[in-house]
Amino acid sequence: MEVVPRSGSLISHKWFGDAKIHVEFRNLGEPTNSGAYIQDRYEANINEVCGRLDGNPCAEFDNCTPDSARPGIRCSRPLLDWQTLDIDFHAPRFEAAGKKIADARVMLLFDGTVFYHDRELGPVTLNAARLGEAPTGPIQLQEHGMPVQFRNIWVVEGSK
Repeated sequence: MEVVPRSGSLISHKWFGDAKIHVEFRNLGEPTNSGAYIQDRYEANINEVCGRLDGNPCAEFDNCTPDSARPGIRCSRPLLDWQTLDIDFHAPRFEAAGKKIADARVMLLFDGTVFYHDRELGPVTLNAARLGEAPTGPIQLQEHGMPVQFRNIWVVEGSK
């Protein structure tokens, strides 16, 4: 699938809580700006071009982690090379009355490199902040004005 500029993001009809998510993507040109959003809130960036040190590195959750918690690793592959995000997501937990009792947590591998291991996420910022946090939400592959291709996308509900 290709996210065509100005066509809108790809958003799942199904909503997920805990999930294992696999996304393969490739950047088609410069600049790049996209992302894989979990629950339409927590964004794993897809916005780095190999060899460039400006902009945010791919696979960082910069809208829901403090600067000090970001890995700061730059291991993107060249344009047109397929890259992989493997995400083990644990949704935030809420009491019956709706009070949040545990933050979302994530394990993320980018092309096999561990970026986050059991990392607490939240609160969400930027555009996702308008949604607040919830126990479930859709998966979104972001359209942000630049072409990106996706393949072999799968989600397994539940997490261990």
